[in-house]
Amino acid sequence: MEVPGKRPSEKDEIYLVIARGMLKIFLENVIRDAVTYTEHARRKTVTAMDVVYALKRQGRTLYGFGG
Repeated sequence: MEVPGKRPSEKDEIYLVIARGMLKIFLENVIRDAVTYTEHARRKTVTAMDVVYALKRQGRTLYGFGG
């Protein structure tokens, strides 16, 4: 937990850099797959179901959005 006005430790900064990198890679993969589904359906708008299918393809099922 950060204290206002206190600089995060090196360990915390390294963790944040790694976490951001992992999140970026995860989102890039999901977005790439969702756009692929959209293009295959010859649409220009990515739907929630495109994202659900992209997540399911990567083994991360998202419940509550149909499909």
